[in-house]
Amino acid sequence: MDYIQVTIFTTHEGLEAVTGRLYRIGLTGVEIEDETDFNEFLEDNHQYWDYVDDDLRQKMAGETKVKVYLPVSEMPQAVQVIRSEMDALRAQNTAHAYGRLELSTDSVSEKDWANNWKQYFKPTLVGNVLIRPAWETLPHDMQGYTVFSINPGMTFGTGTHETTRLCIQAAQRHVGKGTRVLDLGCGSGILSLISLLLGAKEATAVDIDPIAQDTVLENAALNGIAPDALSVYTGDVLTDDVLRKRVGTGYDVVFANIVADVIIGLAPFFPRVMSADGVLITSGIIDSRRDEVAQALSQNKLQLFEENQEKGWHCLCCKRG
Repeated sequence: MDYIQVTIFTTHEGLEAVTGRLYRIGLTGVEIEDETDFNEFLEDNHQYWDYVDDDLRQKMAGETKVKVYLPVSEMPQAVQVIRSEMDALRAQNTAHAYGRLELSTDSVSEKDWANNWKQYFKPTLVGNVLIRPAWETLPHDMQGYTVFSINPGMTFGTGTHETTRLCIQAAQRHVGKGTRVLDLGCGSGILSLISLLLGAKEATAVDIDPIAQDTVLENAALNGIAPDALSVYTGDVLTDDVLRKRVGTGYDVVFANIVADVIIGLAPFFPRVMSADGVLITSGIIDSRRDEVAQALSQNKLQLFEENQEKGWHCLCCKRG
């Protein structure tokens, strides 16, 4: 299948605002090229400076690029919706902190895309969980690790972002044998599926992007997860009464690795689906939004009892107060 790559030009400060807007219209999987991350890489890897040419420095200078991939058949209408969202964001951005918020489009085949990025996605260890790209062969000395195999697809990430790592680390502390798990904004299903591998009894995965369902089920099959242990739904739990009934209540662990605005919107919903002693594990929260999110959770009787952060991203763990 051929795809259209839509690139949005913003800044590091505008990253959350842009991805939040995309999430609202059902585009939950993005690819990010960030000057801040690039500069951190150079700072931490002086030995590579000689291999970074001026063209690459110029390409990464000043702007953050947020990329999404759309099937060609969806291109005209979807691009117009994205452009409308960026126009609305630009109108709010009176201080111009979010950059130009302009769009560019390019054609890309699935084969070319896969060949370009797979060379950079290697097995990654997060605590005692090893994330393995489906096409990579593991060494023989991996006994004792929980191995999760993933084929993320074009619209979802690989599970190596700081927010996902933080949630996986929290899962190893709070998911155990018999745990019931709810994964809101599940994407490729990495958090719900790893929870099942860690011993969870059952998992429910929900995403507003309809492509997520097939991706989650494919990754479940890759990991030998029994179909009766996993339920996958598409839709918005805040507006879909039927979906809320299907999701149900009484979850021991609820994941929400999304963005701050969506977490705040979901804050009243979390306690309704958690068991009496359940744990909420939420991330996708940048430094500047941490206090706002924590306040929204507290106002909905969710008590913060554990917090971790990595490179300016926060993971908050809460219990019902």
